[in-house]
Amino acid sequence: MNRRRVNRITMVFLICMLIFSSIGSVIASGINSNTKAPISLVKTVEKNQLLKDEIFTINYLIQPDPIPMDQIIPESYIKDKEIVLVMDTSGSMDEKLNGHDKKSRIKIAKEAADLFVTKFKNDSRVRVGLVSYNSVANAISLDNHSETKYFVYPSIQQQYNRINNEINKLHPEGGTNIGDGLRNAYYLFKNYGNPNARKFIVLMTDGEPTGFSYTTLNTGFALNYSIGEKHENGRKEVLNWRQINGTTYKLDDGVANKYFVNYGTNDHGSYAINYANTIGDMITAESNNIESFIIGFSNDINKNKLVQIASHIDGFYKEAKTADDMTEVYEKLAEQINSDLPIHEIQFQETFPDGIEVIGVSKGLEVNGRTVTGDIGSISYYLNDETKHFEAQPFRFSITLKATKTGDYVLGKDSKNNNTSFITYKDIDGTYGQKSFPGINISVKETIPPQVTATLRNHATDNNRYTLDLTIDEPAKIEIFDSENTLIHTVDERTTQDSYGQPKTIPIHMEKEKLTGSYITIKGKDKFNNEVTETVSLINLIVSDFKPSETTGNIVTGKMIIQTEENSIIESVKLNGIIIASERNTSDGIYQQNIEFLSENNIIEVTIRNQYQNKTVLNFNQAVNALKLTNLGFDKNATTSIQNGNVEISYHFNIAANLSQKNQQFKMALATDKGSEKLNTIAISQRPVMVYVNGQLNPYTVAIKKDAGDSNILILDMTSTTPLQNGDYTVKFVINVGNRFNENDTFNLEFLSPESSNEGNQLNVEIVKLPKIL
Repeated sequence: MNRRRVNRITMVFLICMLIFSSIGSVIASGINSNTKAPISLVKTVEKNQLLKDEIFTINYLIQPDPIPMDQIIPESYIKDKEIVLVMDTSGSMDEKLNGHDKKSRIKIAKEAADLFVTKFKNDSRVRVGLVSYNSVANAISLDNHSETKYFVYPSIQQQYNRINNEINKLHPEGGTNIGDGLRNAYYLFKNYGNPNARKFIVLMTDGEPTGFSYTTLNTGFALNYSIGEKHENGRKEVLNWRQINGTTYKLDDGVANKYFVNYGTNDHGSYAINYANTIGDMITAESNNIESFIIGFSNDINKNKLVQIASHIDGFYKEAKTADDMTEVYEKLAEQINSDLPIHEIQFQETFPDGIEVIGVSKGLEVNGRTVTGDIGSISYYLNDETKHFEAQPFRFSITLKATKTGDYVLGKDSKNNNTSFITYKDIDGTYGQKSFPGINISVKETIPPQVTATLRNHATDNNRYTLDLTIDEPAKIEIFDSENTLIHTVDERTTQDSYGQPKTIPIHMEKEKLTGSYITIKGKDKFNNEVTETVSLINLIVSDFKPSETTGNIVTGKMIIQTEENSIIESVKLNGIIIASERNTSDGIYQQNIEFLSENNIIEVTIRNQYQNKTVLNFNQAVNALKLTNLGFDKNATTSIQNGNVEISYHFNIAANLSQKNQQFKMALATDKGSEKLNTIAISQRPVMVYVNGQLNPYTVAIKKDAGDSNILILDMTSTTPLQNGDYTVKFVINVGNRFNENDTFNLEFLSPESSNEGNQLNVEIVKLPKIL
């Protein structure tokens, strides 16, 4: 064969391999490569001005924002799911939990497992298998008449009863061979599982690994007490005065006929923990689609060892110290598995500055000096068929602190402005991410500063101004600054009176154009020079991407974007008096949502609360043009010469949506380089405006006039008694150029609205024939 042809074939083969590799990686993840979970983080404090030794609470909010359905490959969430419950039945499971509970550990574990399986009774896509383990593991057959006899569907009552009965038959004895439990779970998936299903291992233990399975075991003499029992093919041998010098672990399928169990909680030579880690490595190396959870149950667990096993299996460690904890852990795992897009293992950390003491934390968090850490749960996204978005519920936690030293603090930032408050998590695309909570400002004083509360609202009568209702508890000098720290307003009541009988509200009216950026700053100083500094959020509202509704004639979908102060809460958004969003956080000062507008004027009311508990309540009038109007432009072949001083102008457009709109306005600007005195002579002709739809003259009414504020702008209002119909439109009207223009003079028309990016957006008119009247 020709060498050049061989090279071409080889190159084509390599390109195809690269393409298939890329496609495979996309399908495997199921997520577009640039799609991350949009998580917003907000934290708020009860008050920002504190006295020394005062106790206060920080509240944290994690808000998973919606993910558009089209960003997720359907095969990644429309999948069957398979779960293997791996349950510890070692002898210690017969003990009472923590020594004083009425129920044994195995009883509590059975009840939690039963509840876990029940969570999947309404999902026909889920199958569950069961492995018990003590000194050695046992994969429990659940359906002898099926090729997949180790899995059952909880959605089928008979099969649900079968696994429920097998769970309740479990009884405790022997050691803790975690590695063999994991090995059996792995081979259930490999031999009996659906290769296209999402797979989950949920392993529970009340202790730590004490046993391992092997194919060969080497022992030698040692001046030692008895370390454990060696089991081979049903024969037991106690290792007295001996030690283990080496072993070959059992990694293949099948019942483990050879295994060793240490006495007590010992693990001589670390063979038991290493066996569990080796099986974990084998699972992650051979299969990247098994998600694993290790649950440590009781106070007797060895957390460090269980976390180590979880890391080798690329899984997640959960902890349960009580019966209620056990139930909660299994319920949350069921929720994660049920979800379409889970975000696992959200770990929190924050280090507080010197002068701030940690007093208390929410459940699941741990305190180490001034640092708080902990597993705060997972996020479960579900597809909302109506909104076509994946949505998840927010969750909250809190930390109680004590201010022990005076000063100004930014909680969440260090002296170099580095983030000290953040979460880490495994994102929906399988990568690990980190996101920081914003810093929050507090001041700790020896004496109480002025107490300020502010609300920004629309001015009652003037659309060009806002009103700031400022409530203060004592006479003070108030200064208001914009986001560039420019002073824009001052009020000083310290010289008029010494005190207020009760807090006083001062309305301050401010020009909108002076309020730029995302917030204004309020500084107050009383007669004792105690100072307070707070902010009030500003709001910039943007609406765009209007699209006619496919089902309702007078509805237009669009995107609403709210730009405001970082770390603020959107208490509510009302559209025409109806709440369409509430309690949304804006860690980065941005919130967006797709909403449905009326194809007319809409009133949007936005209420925002910032970290100082100050509010902003603003109304916005939003006119929506529902008409899907395209291809707007002038007809350049139209007559542009003067006929008795008149010029006929023609333009065209297309309406592609049959909506309820009955009018459409056009604005176009007149311009010339011949001087404004000539342009002013252009007048509206008395001739009627002609409208053609699909080439046929249509009796639409079109009023043409000059703008009252600018005589160089023409306005055409097209109206109809019925909704404007679909089709191609041509509009023809006539203007008179007056007697100031000379031959070869020119003037231009340009569309101002609706906007047009077509080449026909502008029309140049040249005077080529002078009438006798000129």
